[in-house]
Amino acid sequence: MEELKKKVAFLQGLMSGMDFDSASKEGRLFKGMLEVLEEMAEDLDDLWVGQNELEYYLESMDEDLSELEDELFLDEDDFEEVDYDDVEDDDEAVIEVECPECGDVVYFEADVLDDDDYVEITCPHCETVVFINNGEYELYDPEEDDEEHDHDNDTDDI
Repeated sequence: MEELKKKVAFLQGLMSGMDFDSASKEGRLFKGMLEVLEEMAEDLDDLWVGQNELEYYLESMDEDLSELEDELFLDEDDFEEVDYDDVEDDDEAVIEVECPECGDVVYFEADVLDDDDYVEITCPHCETVVFINNGEYELYDPEEDDEEHDHDNDTDDI
């Protein structure tokens, strides 16, 4: 910006050195053009200073926002992966239900089965109700033989 101001000052000096009559038409024209150039150079300098201040302010806001996001939002590294096949305690027993709508597998604690309050478990993906603790559930024991389970169901129909 200083370079532009120097060039305008040079032109002003050149005009005064050329002994232009500022009362003539050409003299008024050149004098007016130099005044406009001088104002434009000053305005550009002000814009440049303002732009640098905004850039600094924006960068500091971006850094602050980044720190705030790090504090507020969790990323995948913050979650502990749980292997539900290795759950041994009854207190930590987990029920696995497949959503009939989207097919996602929904996990929830088995304590819900004993809860006296009305509880609905919904799929986090599509929000379809996948389980209601209304006492009308039958849990299948994976350790149980499939033939015995099928045989029990056959006798219920008789």
